[in-house]
Amino acid sequence: CASAGDTALMEKWFGRMQTAGVVANEVTYNTLLKGHARTGNTAQCEHWYGQMVAAGVRPNTKTFSTLMDVCASTGDTALMEKWFGRMQAAGVAADVVTYTILLKGHARTGNTARYDHWYNQMAAAGF
Repeated sequence: CASAGDTALMEKWFGRMQTAGVVANEVTYNTLLKGHARTGNTAQCEHWYGQMVAAGVRPNTKTFSTLMDVCASTGDTALMEKWFGRMQAAGVAADVVTYTILLKGHARTGNTARYDHWYNQMAAAGF
C-alpha cells in the first residue's frame, strides 16, 4: 500500500491492526510516513509523526529522512531544514542519506549557498 501511495488502504490496515491489538512500532509509523510522502502530502506526514510521538514510539533516522525527503521533493527546503533540526534535537544521528536529501532539496530549488553549506556539513561529518 505504502509503496503504491494508496494511503486510504494503508490507513485502513493500520486501523485493523489497532483493532486487533497489534502495537505499532517505528516500522509501522515509518511505513505510514512513506505512503504519504509518496503522494507529497507533508501535512499527513506531520500528522503521523505526531501520532508516532504521542504513542511513545521513538523516531529514527529513517523517520526523519522520510519527512525531509517529502519536503525536498515538494521544494519546501525551510521545512526540510526544520525537520533536520528536530532530528538533531531528538538526538537522532544523521547518515549519508539524510545529507543527500538536504543536497537534493537545495539543488532542486537552485539554492547553491545552502547546497554548499550542507555539502560541507556532510564532509565534516565524515561522509
